[in-house]
Amino acid sequence: MIVRHGINSEEWKPGDSLRYVLWNKARLDPANNPDIVNKLAALAPHVTFVTTFGTEDVNVKVIGPQSSSNMKEYVTSAGCICLL
Repeated sequence: MIVRHGINSEEWKPGDSLRYVLWNKARLDPANNPDIVNKLAALAPHVTFVTTFGTEDVNVKVIGPQSSSNMKEYVTSAGCICLL
């Protein structure tokens, strides 16, 4: 299922999946709390999670805020995008 978020979908084509779950948020606030990433990662230790914010762990990579062009690479290479 594709959920559009005000982008031109023609500019966003899937790349080769690098088989990670991406939590892509531009800021932290009560609605964008990265604790959920670490909770999900603890439930799925065999899955790699990539997140802009959160706490590094065995299966969690924190990349920090990214430029739009860098984030596009992460988005198009993700196996799954977490919208929580």
